[in-house]
Amino acid sequence: MKLNAVVLTTIAFVLAAAAIGAALYQRLPAQVPTHFDIHGRADDYTAKPYAVLIAPGVLLLTGLLFSVLPRISPKGYRLEPFLRVYEIIAITVLAVEFVAFQIPLLLALGYRFDMKRTIGIGTGLLLLILGNYLGKVTRNFFVGIRTPWTLANDEVWLRTHRLGGMLFVIGGAVILIASFVTAMSPEFVILGVIGGLSLFLVVYSYVIYRRIES
Repeated sequence: MKLNAVVLTTIAFVLAAAAIGAALYQRLPAQVPTHFDIHGRADDYTAKPYAVLIAPGVLLLTGLLFSVLPRISPKGYRLEPFLRVYEIIAITVLAVEFVAFQIPLLLALGYRFDMKRTIGIGTGLLLLILGNYLGKVTRNFFVGIRTPWTLANDEVWLRTHRLGGMLFVIGGAVILIASFVTAMSPEFVILGVIGGLSLFLVVYSYVIYRRIES
């Protein structure tokens, strides 16, 4: 199975992250913020030498994982039927990771971001993109809405992912709007949307399965 787009994208992001880290290294402080709480405040720091290696390392591991999964997927749950969509999803995740890992470096250099809004915009865009492709994902163990009932029945999988795709798009739009409305707290909107979608789709897949199997 060829995953040239994923491999090339991984190489490009790893090299870009390494180049950015090298270019900024002398200007970075000894400690770089690498973890943020739900309110977007830095609550953990990493020594500069390790901080610049995190992005290339994680991007490399993510790209390798996406490249390996299609080769180890068991018979009957193969990824070939939606390989192009799989590549788009993989590249989207890699792009989000790449951007996310550059923000701490910029913060360490003194640039200021409203982290709550930034996280909200990133999450909203991610849901919008994934929602547009979710309905094209066929039954597998690695990508999609994997509940005991979607994995047990193709029709349940199809219905859940078609509805889930629409709900992801709506949820992503809600999070994006909340991120630009100053009176709202996007972190709570994110938790509410993702939590609500997850619970609803689990219950929905069970209800559909019972209807089909009864």
